[in-house]
Amino acid sequence: MAEGFIVVEQDEETETPIGFWNGSVLEEEIQNSALLTTKQDARIISGQLQSQYPERQIAILPARSAIELTTAPRAAVR
Repeated sequence: MAEGFIVVEQDEETETPIGFWNGSVLEEEIQNSALLTTKQDARIISGQLQSQYPERQIAILPARSAIELTTAPRAAVR
């Protein structure tokens, strides 16, 4: 399991994440979040986004990512 940080846009009142940085843009789908392995990298990205969007609340959250392999039907495996 990989551990790191994600950069998010938060609702100003509730601080609930409403946008997730996917490596290019902020979007609504958390599954597409870019997992940054160091806090320094996350801070750099969050600073860039905050300067681009001063009206938004940008934050860094700790995160964990896992890849789960599933078994495919035998006919599909070659």
